Amino acid sequence: MARHILMITRKRSLRATLLACVLSAAAGAAASALPITLPASSTTNQINTALGLNTAVSGGAKLTGGFATVSGLSGAALQNALTQISGSATVDLGVATSLGGSSLVDILASGGVIAPGLSGTITLSSPTSPLGALPWAVGLAGHSDISGSTTSGAAGLSSGSAGIALGVEKDLGDNTAMGLSLGLDHQSLSAGAGGSAHSNDVTLGVYGRHSFSDPFYIAAALAYGWHDIESRRVVTVSGTDMLAAGFSATDLSGRLELGYRFDLGGGMAVAPFAAFSADSFSTPAYQERAVSGSPSFALSYAPLTTDNQHFEAGLHFGDDLAMTPGRLSLTADVAWAHQLTGPAQAQVSFQALPGSNFLVNGLQPVSDSALLGVGLHMTSSENLSYGIGVQGQVGGGTSAVAGTLSLLWQF
Repeated sequence: MARHILMITRKRSLRATLLACVLSAAAGAAASALPITLPASSTTNQINTALGLNTAVSGGAKLTGGFATVSGLSGAALQNALTQISGSATVDLGVATSLGGSSLVDILASGGVIAPGLSGTITLSSPTSPLGALPWAVGLAGHSDISGSTTSGAAGLSSGSAGIALGVEKDLGDNTAMGLSLGLDHQSLSAGAGGSAHSNDVTLGVYGRHSFSDPFYIAAALAYGWHDIESRRVVTVSGTDMLAAGFSATDLSGRLELGYRFDLGGGMAVAPFAAFSADSFSTPAYQERAVSGSPSFALSYAPLTTDNQHFEAGLHFGDDLAMTPGRLSLTADVAWAHQLTGPAQAQVSFQALPGSNFLVNGLQPVSDSALLGVGLHMTSSENLSYGIGVQGQVGGGTSAVAGTLSLLWQF
């Protein structure tokens, strides 16, 4: 019976060397060593995965089946195998599903659900419902791409979403408004190294806006989201294995915005603003299962809470144009966003290999990016107003675009 012992060493050149020694138990047989080199270009996730295998073997585990195949590889083939089995393709999939809730919070806090209001660049005199509240509906859709990291080995991520948000807003007087919202959303995500996921999301939100002496305003929003996630990843190290997991996750997100509106005359206005947004996304402990192929590389994930925070500074622009009938409002936003938190780090282990715990690094959010947005809002009668908007983010390997369709109907 042969036993595989894996050792990781670092040289001054920062190269990581994986040494697999096969010890023969046959009488009189000498020990033999077969060096397997992990190239200096290996990512942090690849090295961490190899260290996890080493820890398991040091504890008495034996490398059989697909793990024996991994131990016999070298060079780029070994790097590719370690990337596939590490689970890096699915570390950020769950976290990405919180973006739908965060987007809704940003819209609520910026006053863009119905029209530029107390917290926006201009104020529209929306009709008042006999019940003292205004119902609204917004359609949401978006797509984002985030490049992977050649240093950590975090897989690139692409996501698309579509959904609807319903709500009601009430004017409380004294330049104050508050509202409640319900968002329903579906997201599809894919990552490098064969990862994908689908999520059905429900988000509950509350928001408010207040204007002090008209020019200065404060706006805030808070939302709680529930996500039903199904993830999958494909491993082709030893045959073709499809591994899946289903779990529920939650997130709590919020946004606070402060600004000062300057009236430029002729229905035009500009409002410098600063905002802070935060999201805390939590996943429970869960395990993968084999949908097809072998379950050898199925992972167990420890509970994880990832905090995501960023700061924004920019300008809201607006132009209110009188039309017959109704009124057309044009808006534009430009801002700088600075990320305040780092990447997620998941604690995982191979179910078939006790003691193989290791860390997998997720994507590092872009440190600085540009936020751009444009919108049109039409009040066509005393009962109906509607609008359309497009928002984008770009910078440092990240690109995202989102669109909204809004409708307000007085009844």
